Amino acid sequence: DTFTYNSVFPNGDVGIGTTSPEATLEVTSSTKVVGVNEANLLISDSSTAAANLGGSLGFGANSSYGEVTIAKVGGYRENATDTSLNSYLAFETRSGSAAVSEKMRIDSTGTITLSGDKTIDTANTLRINAGGGTLYLDSSADIKLRTGGTTEAVTIAATGALQLNAYGSGTFTGTSAYKLSVDSSGNVIETAI
Repeated sequence: DTFTYNSVFPNGDVGIGTTSPEATLEVTSSTKVVGVNEANLLISDSSTAAANLGGSLGFGANSSYGEVTIAKVGGYRENATDTSLNSYLAFETRSGSAAVSEKMRIDSTGTITLSGDKTIDTANTLRINAGGGTLYLDSSADIKLRTGGTTEAVTIAATGALQLNAYGSGTFTGTSAYKLSVDSSGNVIETAI
């Protein structure tokens, strides 16, 4: 006997684990819960262990070039150590005719990296790094801004108090001889009383 695609799948849908798929492809299996090393669908790479290898899922669109990949989501190894399974999840998109490139990564520690150099670190605090500055919420619920290094330039305490740790051109911190002022450019400065 000869079978055609439409005689086996009359509506064009394919089901794995189901006889009545509700989408073009539906994969159904027993419950796969968070924290187990099983999935309903596994996309894998069979190459020798190496950093940045793993499985990915591509999303495509039709264009004058034909069918093209316009975005990808992939799970990749962080290193080439065969016994290390540290991994990251990458989100890739395309801009114009350029190839897809990574725009966001969640690494094995939970740190989120955006566009290569901006990070959101969720270990004990919420920390956002961009260039030389850092904005973070610490465990005391204070909002702190660092302009470089580890010293806060501005702190907004959970109580609402505002603390300026660096201002103006001097090293004064608001003594009886100096007060804080705001100049015409909006800068906080110290002025003699």
